[in-house]
Amino acid sequence: MDFFIARQPIFTAHKKLFAYELLYRGTKTSRLSNTSGNKATTSVLSSAFLTEGIEKISGLRPCFINFTRDLLLQNLPASFPKTLLVVEVLEDIPPTPEIVAICRKLRDDGYTIALDDFVYDRSLEPLIAIADIIKFDFFLTPIDTLQKTLHRLARYNLESRIKRTLFGIHSQVLQEQRVSGH
Repeated sequence: MDFFIARQPIFTAHKKLFAYELLYRGTKTSRLSNTSGNKATTSVLSSAFLTEGIEKISGLRPCFINFTRDLLLQNLPASFPKTLLVVEVLEDIPPTPEIVAICRKLRDDGYTIALDDFVYDRSLEPLIAIADIIKFDFFLTPIDTLQKTLHRLARYNLESRIKRTLFGIHSQVLQEQRVSGH
């Protein structure tokens, strides 16, 4: 069955293409809302790495891919190349000891861990401590909330752990608009 994958570019702070976020977007006959997160992720992984080929999808650039709790617990990310996969931990995944242990093992094995659509909560601190990248939704996060969150995160010394400073094109454009007052 054919399905659609969105490929959203992710740029460095210098506006150079660094990676892509790959997102499942459904089929011609099936609505996205009727698809489980597990099916969406496994469809994206299958297409990107097995069917179409990662060379065609991303030009061998890293791919940010959302992982559900179930797929993390199955250690599915470990089946794919660590240099081409950024493991995105979804915002609705509770940081249970099992999830934290799997993310720590993946990171120790060389995988990049990203926290997706991050909203600070004290319960997330075990994941914050091992995350390489923390992604914010600039469309939904007011600037004052973002500033408070960055202040809270300062003690984690994230800048020294993050391999590159990344911006999604939409978040960067929105941030520039907010700074300029437009």
